[in-house]
Amino acid sequence: MATVQIAFTDNSDNEDLFTIYRSADGAAVTSAAATEAVATVTWNTTNSIWDIASGVVDSTASAAFVGAAPTADPSTTNSFTVQYEESNAGTYFYGVEAENGIGKSATTSAAGAITIT
Repeated sequence: MATVQIAFTDNSDNEDLFTIYRSADGAAVTSAAATEAVATVTWNTTNSIWDIASGVVDSTASAAFVGAAPTADPSTTNSFTVQYEESNAGTYFYGVEAENGIGKSATTSAAGAITIT
């Protein structure tokens, strides 16, 4: 098992959800079936804080912020560092997609080839 950390900066000003993806086939991160959600980061309007939830990669995995959860609202630039436990051996690339009430952004370019043995 390995701890994977993914850092990204929110450059949009109207998103309320981010989905972090990894490619399951070691190729580009796309909307193809080979891409799986690692975690979702959602703006919680009730508590004015970003929440994180584990994705579908592994139902026993947990995703968490490194450090305190960001509290700046979506109209502000935020930096996120997310970590999760990866139990599957392989080489993975990661990407992030923003979403709001209108729809989803394109997924970022695949970044960071990580090999887990």
